[in-house]
Amino acid sequence: MRLPPIQPLFALALLAIATNSAIAGALSGRVVQDDSNSPLASVDVRLSKTGQPRLVADLDTDVSGNFAVPDLIPGDYRLVLSKPNFLGVTFEFTIAAETGKIAHQFRLIRGAAISGQVTDGSARPLQDGFVYAMPKPAEGDSFQPISQMTPNGATAFVPLDPTGHYRLYNLPPGQYAVAVAWGATRQRAAQNGDTPVLGGLGSGVQFYPTNGAPSLFTLTGGEQVQANVIIGAAQTWSVSGKIDRELKPNEGRFWLGLVLPEQPGLAVAATQTNQAGTFTFEGIPAGNYELLVSGPSRGYGGGGGILEPAAQYSRTRVLVSGQNVTGLVVSPAPGRSASFVLKRTDNSCPDSAALSMTSLEDWTTVLSVNQTIGSKPQIVNNLAPGRFRVTANVPGGDCYALPKTVDIGEENGAIEIVMSPGGGIRGTMSGAGMNPQYLAVLSEPDSAAPGSPRVAHPDAGGAFSFKALPPGRYCLSAVAANETSQARWVVADPRACNVNVAGGSTLTLNLEVPAQAK
Repeated sequence: MRLPPIQPLFALALLAIATNSAIAGALSGRVVQDDSNSPLASVDVRLSKTGQPRLVADLDTDVSGNFAVPDLIPGDYRLVLSKPNFLGVTFEFTIAAETGKIAHQFRLIRGAAISGQVTDGSARPLQDGFVYAMPKPAEGDSFQPISQMTPNGATAFVPLDPTGHYRLYNLPPGQYAVAVAWGATRQRAAQNGDTPVLGGLGSGVQFYPTNGAPSLFTLTGGEQVQANVIIGAAQTWSVSGKIDRELKPNEGRFWLGLVLPEQPGLAVAATQTNQAGTFTFEGIPAGNYELLVSGPSRGYGGGGGILEPAAQYSRTRVLVSGQNVTGLVVSPAPGRSASFVLKRTDNSCPDSAALSMTSLEDWTTVLSVNQTIGSKPQIVNNLAPGRFRVTANVPGGDCYALPKTVDIGEENGAIEIVMSPGGGIRGTMSGAGMNPQYLAVLSEPDSAAPGSPRVAHPDAGGAFSFKALPPGRYCLSAVAANETSQARWVVADPRACNVNVAGGSTLTLNLEVPAQAK
């Protein structure tokens, strides 16, 4: 595979610069802040051999930003640098029998930020609501909010301040949509159990700039993006009904969420039943919704309602158009079961793993799965009837499960989760623009929790490689390694964001650096 010549785009967040080499079996480095060249102390430095979970070294940089690891035996290594509020870097290199001392300078910068103000149609600030940075979903999935604190200290959702302003910051590289939720939000209900609506606006969710065509902000690090959102006034109605189930005197309430089928990851409104089992949503704009019901709950927390072990679920279509919706009766039923089995493509991978399931629909409750699966089908009970993103996790090592989307209740037989060794990318950089030193930078655009980009330093012939990559889609770019320049080129092309890595195989490709990228 050969990528076409790629054009300059914008400044990248991190940089690693080779400075010299001398003796064998040692690595040293200095970590500085990208925009000021100031040394960064207390950067977490973790070194491991590729394919081995055990760390070779685990230390921090000193007050001058320096670190050193002596006595390295030949092999492939992976160095991970991280510090709260900065974008980390993963650097891969090889120690050969004749390799001398390797010294590098690494540059870390703060994550990107998206900020702005949310107002109504009369330019009045929205004073109650939450704003989310939502990563671009995998093909066929919908936008999903991620946890408030992500790796690198990113803040991915925030409440609006009294003037309607917000700031989402320290965001890792990736593509993000911005969404605003107001009124009876799940976050408000999860904080205090109450779900008040806003006068004149009711409850709702709006993407920037519109729900019909959400914009994507492409962030590589350090950008300061502005996104002001205007919430248009809309006529609203109420939706009310009851749970067709006799509640016991001390039994928990049921949680309910109204979601749009086209964007089900964030509920337009959330509420709870009262002890009599009745419910009412106020301030609901016209639309075709799904009413998602789950319960009973034993309390609530940051993620919403916390369900009893033997929970029940229900989903009902609700059309809101021109009048209040009354008299709804929903009949919760026990959760569904599904069978999962782990399939290995290579015997070097473990024969068991921890199943991980994330609901793609906002049930306003915590839907967690904590179960181990193996080579024989394993039944998982009490699942909500809907779509989940499913994968499996193995602590340490370099084996990965390819995520898949499943619809619980529509799958026949055991659902296979395929695990394989990591894949790889190797290639060369060439072209008229190769006068400065360049670095190959790899990032994961589809990850729901984007991690640190990986950096590879090409050799004298321009050859580079990345090893032990989780299967998936990647962006590959070249960055000019010029520590004295404040305006570095990032060489990238949209087509270079379609590098698909399969488990257990190595993809070969080349990057051409055009003459103007100097």
